[in-house]
Amino acid sequence: MRRFKKMAEMSAVELESMTEAEVKAMKRREASRKSIEKRKNLPKYSIPSGGLTTLPADYTSSKFQPLEKEDFASEADYLDYKADKMERAVKRMREEARVARSFGNVKDIKKMKKISKLLAEFAELKDTEDGVSMKSLMKEWLDKQGA
Repeated sequence: MRRFKKMAEMSAVELESMTEAEVKAMKRREASRKSIEKRKNLPKYSIPSGGLTTLPADYTSSKFQPLEKEDFASEADYLDYKADKMERAVKRMREEARVARSFGNVKDIKKMKKISKLLAEFAELKDTEDGVSMKSLMKEWLDKQGA
């Protein structure tokens, strides 16, 4: 397996000779490497005797190491878990594609995502109290942003 140097290990001459695409690829590799190291430090989920048959409600990939084939009671249960995981990813990607088609360029998509996030925050604020006016929502949101 080819070992890639880290950017910190490279000399100035090596860095200058790299193309922009090579630098981006190196940064992606380093980010991936860091992500893998971070996941290794997470605790392992305690598997009940006999293995898992479905994804546990208290399992989150951000808090535990990824589940493996050996963690499930049968291969069919593991394949169901993987299929569900892929279906969620497909659903997310289709939504991103729909958004990209409707807004076109990258700047518009970033603005739209920011607006969507703000609208979600407004909806969350509105859900907390019944009969709240938009002015009070705006004031509360602005106060929250200033804090």
